[in-house]
Amino acid sequence: MLRLFALFALLQIGLSTDDELIVTVKNLVSLVGSNATFRCIIKKNTTDGMEMIDGPENIEWSFTPVGSNASVVILNFAEQNRTNDGLVGSSTVNKSDFKYHKEVWPDITIHELTVSDAGTYTCKLMSEQTASAQLYILDTIPVCTKSNDGPIYYEGDSVTLTCTMGFHGNQKPKLDWTLPRWHVDYDHLRFKQENSANLVSSSVTLGLQHMIDGKLFTCSASFVNISSTYNCTTMFKPESVQYVPYISHLRTFPRTEEHNHQTEEGSNITLACEAHGNPRPDWTWKFFPKKVNKSKVLPCKFVTCRLSYLTTMDTGSYQCIVSNTVKGVDRSATQTLYLKVNGRGVTSTAAPVSVEYKKDKGFSPYAIGAIVCASLAVILIIVFILLALKMRRREHMLHERLTRMHDENLDDQEVELLDENIQPDNSELPAEYGRLKQQWEIARKDIRLVDLIAKGSFVEVWRGRMRKYPRRNEIMKVAIKRIVSEATEKEERRFYLAELEVMKAIQHTQMSCFDGCSREVEVIVQVLLNVRTR
Repeated sequence: MLRLFALFALLQIGLSTDDELIVTVKNLVSLVGSNATFRCIIKKNTTDGMEMIDGPENIEWSFTPVGSNASVVILNFAEQNRTNDGLVGSSTVNKSDFKYHKEVWPDITIHELTVSDAGTYTCKLMSEQTASAQLYILDTIPVCTKSNDGPIYYEGDSVTLTCTMGFHGNQKPKLDWTLPRWHVDYDHLRFKQENSANLVSSSVTLGLQHMIDGKLFTCSASFVNISSTYNCTTMFKPESVQYVPYISHLRTFPRTEEHNHQTEEGSNITLACEAHGNPRPDWTWKFFPKKVNKSKVLPCKFVTCRLSYLTTMDTGSYQCIVSNTVKGVDRSATQTLYLKVNGRGVTSTAAPVSVEYKKDKGFSPYAIGAIVCASLAVILIIVFILLALKMRRREHMLHERLTRMHDENLDDQEVELLDENIQPDNSELPAEYGRLKQQWEIARKDIRLVDLIAKGSFVEVWRGRMRKYPRRNEIMKVAIKRIVSEATEKEERRFYLAELEVMKAIQHTQMSCFDGCSREVEVIVQVLLNVRTR
């Protein structure tokens, strides 16, 4: 019996021995359409240990299909056909060389695998030593499915996860499930294996628990004496499992004694209600004053509720309520905390399964922040207004100072120019010059002649002064070109008027800038050319 067991074990690992040589071939698993290569490992047992050898004169490969006892020689390596680059010898088979290919002595490669290639492959030496190995062919890798493919699940529902794989070979593979470590009820799991001739299946049925969504479930396929595995995974999408809310903790911050929380009057404390649920629950906080049966809903709407400036009137029970809707039914959980304010304490006692928040006494921090921001904005506006008024006043004072300095330096011509009482009374000009009444026209009272510079046939050029702006005391030096009183011919006047029109249209850095013109009775037209430094 022991000899039979040893012989069976030797066949499974594909190993054969005699006094000198050891032959080994390992099992393989491949997908349909791929290639598989068997290696015939030949070692010699010497006094120094196991040594790899090139092999004897002849190596023969044979194939036994699944369900058959008849083997077929598929490839033969002859010693005389080996070269330094590998074996290029012949094969003695009735199958094509393309199907069974010899790349490296003494290995064999099977190309384009089909289900009929599954079976036992044997490497045989000329000394009749043999070693066999199994080739498993897979139709596909394992496929994981769920009995209910969502998209929404509910806590407590039963869901079956199934892993299937088609294979061909002498021994069936083993399918194993790897489940999440947490949030799985291992006491109520149900496993089931279903195998047929060319199909293996493994399923696990579990009751859904909260927070199991997002966890991976892995199915792995393993074969005898093959280290590599094939696997598939499945999961419940995050937030796909709905469950009723529950409260894990109801605490106070700063932390106080668990069942006897006390705080001083005038202090602040925060209640924290840690709850879970899917859909995400809503929080409601209620306050039950001491010795009063009527409750009060607090404005807190989230996980925490801050109580500020506590007084003895705030002593009582604070209740946290979390609620959501599962399967169209409103579900909720509550937990109560007793808080005692006696000038030096806050007391809390936790009740089962529920949580809630409480409002702040006095102003909300957000309201205080808004008031502070509004006050800062008003202050900034006032500061900007005061700065603007101050700058305007400073500008006015500087203008007055410059005006006084200018008045002190006025010569007689400028005094006369600025004196309104001695300005000439200009009458109306002839109608032919009326078209010059534009923005270029300067009042005669704002112009004074100083020195004659040049004279032509009907015009003169003077150095003069004029007001820079009407009704202001700023004086500027200008060149004045005027038509002389002797120029009475109409042709001369028309020429002069045309020159004015040209000067108004031309502005160039190499020319004196045209500032304007003036009219009077005795001297018909004056033209002012600005000679200020540009």
